[in-house]
Parts: sequence; C-alpha cells; structure tokens
Amino acid sequence: MGRGGATTYRFLFIRHIVLKHRPEPDIIRPSTSVKIFFLTGQTE
Repeated sequence: MGRGGATTYRFLFIRHIVLKHRPEPDIIRPSTSVKIFFLTGQTE
C-alpha cells in the first residue's frame, strides 16, 4: 500500500468527521485543511 494513499484516505476521513460535527457547508477553508493535514501527519 502506498504511503501517500493512506495519508490521503486518513485526511479525507478526518475531514469528513470534522465537517460532520460542524454546522458549516461542505466547504472547508484551506487553513483548516492544512491544520488537519499536519495534525494527521504528526500522529504517526
């Protein structure tokens, strides 16, 4: 399995959870996306 694929999947999964718990439209701001991306990247 490619490392990039797993990272992308995890990013999309966490972004889905974040959006699910937020009363916001299905458009996430770039700053928030980057923040989530770095958080997930440092988890492992």
